[in-house]
Amino acid sequence: MVDVQRARRQVWALLATAAVALSIAVACFVLTLHAFSGMSPESPFESLLLGVPAPTAALPPATLLIALASIRAAALRSSEGTRTAPRRLAGALLVVAGGVGLLAAWALTADKVVTLTQPEAPLECNFSLLVQCGANLESWQGSLLGFPNPLLGLVGWSAVIAVGGCLFIGIRIADWLWVAFTVGVAAAMAFVLWLIGQSISVLGTLCPWCMVTWSVTIPVFWWVSAELARRVGGPRLSAGGARIAGWWPTLTVFSYLVVAVLAQLRLDVIAHL
Repeated sequence: MVDVQRARRQVWALLATAAVALSIAVACFVLTLHAFSGMSPESPFESLLLGVPAPTAALPPATLLIALASIRAAALRSSEGTRTAPRRLAGALLVVAGGVGLLAAWALTADKVVTLTQPEAPLECNFSLLVQCGANLESWQGSLLGFPNPLLGLVGWSAVIAVGGCLFIGIRIADWLWVAFTVGVAAAMAFVLWLIGQSISVLGTLCPWCMVTWSVTIPVFWWVSAELARRVGGPRLSAGGARIAGWWPTLTVFSYLVVAVLAQLRLDVIAHL
């Protein structure tokens, strides 16, 4: 009885922590939108941290805290216990992919600040008319929802890191949380596919940091989807998910080849090397 009461107190404390972190994240996001809407050469944003507005820099840690507190609270409420066998390789994959994706999102956000406040300044990611990120950041496709796309990456990749860390150390992730996580990853994959099409077919560019994002989104999607089938599917679906999980490197390489072929056919990349 004492253990049950202690677990309940821990759950409520974790939920309260997640709620506070969510409030902070929402406030920081609103401040970020305000900061970007007011940026111009005449009124640059002064409070920058590693190239991005200070409120923007707070989004990844706030998201990490929300994700970790939610996962831990759900584990405490599970009848199967709070711990499970560590998934070292899978956890490391997600942590590394999340870290790389977060770095790309941060770099793109910082470059967006430069394009707004110093339009004539050269971007470090602009190597040629073909390989550049400036055209992508300045296009309407680069702010599809009315704000810079990389802001979504700052939040999304932080969640990926949190999930990967929990897998690595063996914290149980509830099936319903995994379903929600997979939906988010699938949405990110769909968005990336659209961005790939827009970049290659419409803008005629290959954005370096965007390609980094593509390169980590694809393997995460294949592995997370296979894991969902293994977790919540019936015997046949679980077996299929296990097989797909074993083939995710091949599926990832095949996906890369498809993108490379499309880029070559549309942009004649080899001729520009």
